[in-house]
Amino acid sequence: MASVDTPVNDALQRRLSIANLVAQVGIIVTGGAVRVTGSGLGCSTWPMCEPGQFAPVFHEESTWHPIIEFGNRTLTGVLGIIALALIWSLYRKSAPTRRDVRPYAWAVLALIIVQAVVGGISVWVTLHPAVVGLHMALSLGLVSLSTYLVYRLYRPRATDPAALPRLETSLHVAIAAVKVAVAIIGVVVTGTGPHSGDADKPYRFAIDPLFITRIHAGAAWVLVILVAIATYLVAKRSSLAARPWLVVVGVLLAQGLLGYIQYFTGLHPALVVAHMLGSGLTVVAITWAIARSYALDTRSNSREPNSRLGL
Repeated sequence: MASVDTPVNDALQRRLSIANLVAQVGIIVTGGAVRVTGSGLGCSTWPMCEPGQFAPVFHEESTWHPIIEFGNRTLTGVLGIIALALIWSLYRKSAPTRRDVRPYAWAVLALIIVQAVVGGISVWVTLHPAVVGLHMALSLGLVSLSTYLVYRLYRPRATDPAALPRLETSLHVAIAAVKVAVAIIGVVVTGTGPHSGDADKPYRFAIDPLFITRIHAGAAWVLVILVAIATYLVAKRSSLAARPWLVVVGVLLAQGLLGYIQYFTGLHPALVVAHMLGSGLTVVAITWAIARSYALDTRSNSREPNSRLGL
């Protein structure tokens, strides 16, 4: 019989983990706003905004670009504060001991620091699309890690993954790999498009935008097919286990529809930012569904005592 790590009901830890996840998704949105408004070089250097000035100095000739860029940088500081608070909550004496979760919280903090440095480098290299793309990839990695952290604080985790059919575990690996590929290709698509992050110094990949967009769409459809197969197999075993996968299907279809709409309407900035938000939410849904598949109660139609909607 598989052993299970039972979640500990500590409200502060849970709330901080959710705050961290919301902020990680939020910074994708604010980063998108920086790109589509051409505010990436609103602060000309890093870590200072301007030489000798930590924050932008406003005068009559000022534009809103420094405000948007500095606001996005400020959110990075908020992420760091939340991560430190979460780590503190996991070590405080009055809280239940969660040694199993602590490495994930430290990893979140470490990646936030790396993310900030990469963001600074992107300014130093005048928003080279490869560095900007790495910035986005790190954000999606942080979203996945933060989602799993929330899961571990809310759900039990079966420690015997072999209890799942081999085909399902293989599908999980394939889904994760294809999602990574979709995200990376999506970053390249953005790197060939009009939203470079700065209107005066556009720096683009020398790749045919239509060609790479078709590759991106094809990879996305492969992901949809894999998720549909996984959902079908899980539903045959347990309707409860299938619910998170149905959410993934819904999010993927909505994200795909949004992608087609933004493409055929000329990449409207608001739609581009919404598509970036959708990318973050897709990572949340897939990470949660895969993690949830290994919970003991989803191997049949029995309901976990603290389960809500089977998610």
